[in-house]
Amino acid sequence: MKNPRLLAGFCLAALLCACGGGTDAPDIKRRETGPFVTTLAGVLKTARTDDSNNGFSDGVGSAARFSTPNGVALDGAGNVYVADFDNHAIRKVTPAGVVTTLAGSGAFGSSDGTGAAARFNRPRGVAVDGSGNVYVADTENNSVRKITSAGVVTTVVGSFNKPRALAVDRSGNVFVADEGSRFIRMIDTLGHVTDFVDTGSSGLSSIAVDSQNNLYITNHIIAEVTINSHRVRKITPAGVISLLAGSSAGAKDGQGDAASFYYPSGIAVDSSGNVYVADAGNHLIRKITPGGAVSIFAGLAEGAGFLDGHAISVAEFNQPVGIAVDATGNLYIGDSFNHLIRKITIGDRFTVIK
Repeated sequence: MKNPRLLAGFCLAALLCACGGGTDAPDIKRRETGPFVTTLAGVLKTARTDDSNNGFSDGVGSAARFSTPNGVALDGAGNVYVADFDNHAIRKVTPAGVVTTLAGSGAFGSSDGTGAAARFNRPRGVAVDGSGNVYVADTENNSVRKITSAGVVTTVVGSFNKPRALAVDRSGNVFVADEGSRFIRMIDTLGHVTDFVDTGSSGLSSIAVDSQNNLYITNHIIAEVTINSHRVRKITPAGVISLLAGSSAGAKDGQGDAASFYYPSGIAVDSSGNVYVADAGNHLIRKITPGGAVSIFAGLAEGAGFLDGHAISVAEFNQPVGIAVDATGNLYIGDSFNHLIRKITIGDRFTVIK
């Protein structure tokens, strides 16, 4: 190359590219090992005394507001349905964080109807069947309600005793955790109600069903002397009950009854048989392996908070109540006292550092 200036420019460009300074140089990324907690909908508090995130409005992400969200459930398209407890409404959150009100209007009542014309009274639990119908544990109305994808609400059964949570099996049977009684009750596809199993204690908190039709239940505290409080139990399709994990109130990891929970609430099961528990009183998400080994999956043991970030070392919750798991193992949380819907994403993430 005879032109010295052209040669110098060529050499400088080559040096910049080699050092990462060229315009076409690849980004440098930092890999972080997950899982990670983010806020799918609602707004994080700016201070521990700030309650501006509590309200009732639709919108995208941080523009939406909830009031003490309880149970959550997923449909086949990844939409999250929320029992918005103090708003007396059922909300829908798309995977992109778009929040709409499926049924209810913020005012309590018991009327059937479509969309905002329907009324609920402090609903706690939701479940979705294979056709996309949403079932609601309408707790203070002592009813189980059904919402079609078009928002049409009907009362399925109105004779429960504070139903708190539900689960739907692959055949379309609805199992109800009837908080004020000792029974798991079943509504079959024809609408017939039976007492599926006597759990031996009141204070049923939540219920989940796995692919083999085993049920998993949590018991929360009704009185300090309630024998099955703070425990997670498994019920076979034949109605045989066994202890999966838990003992007295506490926050210990461990195996089976060596572990402890405090006010375990929502429960979900993944495709591998791992059980996840919204451990409300400890402000944690706990994981139980099929063999009964309990560990902290997300949250800090120091107590209530409101941070996003790495699930174990940074993220905080404030009385998480609802929990659901999708087909890839991501979790969705009704973070009740933070008035948020949180997502726990499995796997690593990459952050651009230049």
